[in-house]
Amino acid sequence: MGQNLIEHRPAMVWLTELQKAKAEGGTTTKPKITVQDLLERINDPNAPEQALIPTSPRSVQACFRLGVDPVDLQFHPVHWYKQKEDADEEVTRLRYERYEAVRQERLRLLIEERKHLINENWQANTDPRAMLRRNDSGADPRSSSAMVEKERQRLEVLKRRQEKELQQMVQYEITRKELLDKQQKRVEEQERRAMEQAQLKIQHEAARMAKQREIELQRMAEEKEMERRARVLAEETYRSYRTKLSKTWLIHAREEAHKKEEEHRKHLERLDKYAAALETEEMCKLSVKERAAEKERLLAELNARRKKENDLKKVDSDFQLKLRLDKVDCIQKMSLYNRQQLLERIMHDYDKTRELLKERQDLQTQRKMANMNASLQRQMMSKAMDSLRFTKNVGSLSSGGSVNINDLLSRTRPSTAL
Repeated sequence: MGQNLIEHRPAMVWLTELQKAKAEGGTTTKPKITVQDLLERINDPNAPEQALIPTSPRSVQACFRLGVDPVDLQFHPVHWYKQKEDADEEVTRLRYERYEAVRQERLRLLIEERKHLINENWQANTDPRAMLRRNDSGADPRSSSAMVEKERQRLEVLKRRQEKELQQMVQYEITRKELLDKQQKRVEEQERRAMEQAQLKIQHEAARMAKQREIELQRMAEEKEMERRARVLAEETYRSYRTKLSKTWLIHAREEAHKKEEEHRKHLERLDKYAAALETEEMCKLSVKERAAEKERLLAELNARRKKENDLKKVDSDFQLKLRLDKVDCIQKMSLYNRQQLLERIMHDYDKTRELLKERQDLQTQRKMANMNASLQRQMMSKAMDSLRFTKNVGSLSSGGSVNINDLLSRTRPSTAL
């Protein structure tokens, strides 16, 4: 498999690359690359990551608003989703269909968001401070501070909620894994006991048949020994009393021979029964082996079916985990973008405050200089009036019946004055 399915690029890398692409798209004369232009590149599984970054300002803004990383929208074939523990192609196919549906949905939302920006007549501005200055020309720095504090509190609450959700997810996965392990151990213990009982039964049956066979062999040996002894005894008796036998003895001998033949026939019947018992024993052994093989086959099928069900459940749980982590990643990226915008707004307010302070200082300096000039003029006017008291030719100071103040001040101004 190519990479971890739940792996994402760091939010700061995502923000930096998109801001760089947005700046390049707004300043260069090269054709802008939109999300729709990237469809062919995204569908190429071998395309490099840098080729998947749009440069159109609206496309980049849509990624900012949705918290979507265009690198995550790259297509991957079915075999890319195969894992080592996958024993069935259906599991890989299900994983591929789930993740591909999410990828298509995110791509659709990104295209719709770009169209929405076009309908809003959204205009890009490569200088964020200038855009904020245009939109927030009358903003109050105190309201900005309050908004910063409110945003910080909201981010703190969001962070605690995300940590709580992640902790609940981890606890749920741990509990589910413990239950699955206990269930698996219980099933394995039952299967092991069943196999041990079957083996013990086979061993007991084999021991019983072996013991029965030993008893039959011992009985046959005893019968053969008795027959041999009887034959020897009969021969000895026949040789001893052959001359003394009468017709009655001959009849008795025939009866004895008939009796021995009957015993021999019964012995043959016992041998036939013993052979039939051996054949029945072999058939029982074969039947036990067949039942054991059938049970092993059914057990293997059951294990394969359970493994497939567990794999499908794991695919579903991994997919749900990815959805939650994707949501967390989108929230983090959108929060980072909002914090960046808030920081730029704060910097704008700071620059504006500095400009206002500078203008205020300039006005204060101008007022101070004006006051100083007025005070100087009052002093010079006082000196001029004092000099008029001692002037004999007052008419020379007037022209046309009026006194020129500038001429009066120039006469009374010290020679070192500028």
